[in-house]
Amino acid sequence: MPIPSAIHRYFWDADLRVLDSQEHKQYIADRLLDKGDVEAARWLVKTYPREHLIHRVRASRQLSPKSRNFWMLYLGIPTATDA
Repeated sequence: MPIPSAIHRYFWDADLRVLDSQEHKQYIADRLLDKGDVEAARWLVKTYPREHLIHRVRASRQLSPKSRNFWMLYLGIPTATDA
């Protein structure tokens, strides 16, 4: 599946001709989870399964604390203080 042109700006360091939404889903999800705007977030949630996004929020070293916190709240990921 091609990356929408409105989201291309987040991949300034990648060759968009070879960037594939399924083959490079970890890279794409990490970048958009951290840097994406509302349009990018909508595409991300529509394109990838919730489980994949939860995994990336938990595992990615690319997310800022602010972005990680937002996505944990949005996706309903429990934190250590939720116990």
